Amino acid sequence: MNLPTYIKAKGMAECALLFGVSESTIKSWRWGARMPRPEAANRIVAATGGEVSLAEIYAPARKREAA
Repeated sequence: MNLPTYIKAKGMAECALLFGVSESTIKSWRWGARMPRPEAANRIVAATGGEVSLAEIYAPARKREAA
């Protein structure tokens, strides 16, 4: 599962507590404004029991096709 999907499913407040960051940081990760630093990414993988992997955190965003 990718990080934005996980955050949407769990909620920003719960993820902030789970990952040890602020809700504004969670918001920026969910909407793709920032990526987690490696230390935070490792905490995310551990806190989710591997449900969100490093590969999924750092996978390039898919480009949307023009309509």
